[in-house]
Amino acid sequence: MIQEQLRLLFKMDVYQGLAEANGILSVKEQGVFIEFEVKDSLVGVIKSGVKKVMIPFGEIISVEVKSNVFISRMTIRVGRMGLLDGFPNSERGEVKITFKRRDKATAFEIESRIQFLASETRLNDDERSGFWE
Repeated sequence: MIQEQLRLLFKMDVYQGLAEANGILSVKEQGVFIEFEVKDSLVGVIKSGVKKVMIPFGEIISVEVKSNVFISRMTIRVGRMGLLDGFPNSERGEVKITFKRRDKATAFEIESRIQFLASETRLNDDERSGFWE
C-alpha cells in the first residue's frame, strides 16, 4: 500500500517543437497516472484539454531516470503500445518525460517505487497463476 502520493511535474516538446506538453506524473495504488495538456508553443492559446493515461504496474517493463548537467529525464517502457495511446511522443511502448533538476530526488524516489511495485505485481500475478507450483 502506498503511504503518500508521489508527484512529478514534467514538460516535453511535441510536434517538432511547435507545441509543448505540461503534466503531472503520479504514483497511486493502481499504477502510474499521467495527466497532461498540450498547447502550442507560438502563442500558447490553443490547448488540447487535460488528457489522462493510466499504466498498471504489471504492464511496466522498466523505468529509468537520467539526470546530469544537461538533462533530467525519466523513461518508462511498457509491455503494450496501446497503454500509451494518445500520449505525445510515445513510440514503441516507451515514453520520455523531462523534469526540472530540482525535482531529481523525487524522480529517483518515483523510479524506485515504480520498480518495487511493478516487481511485486508481477510476482503476485505469477503466484496467482500457479507459475511457482
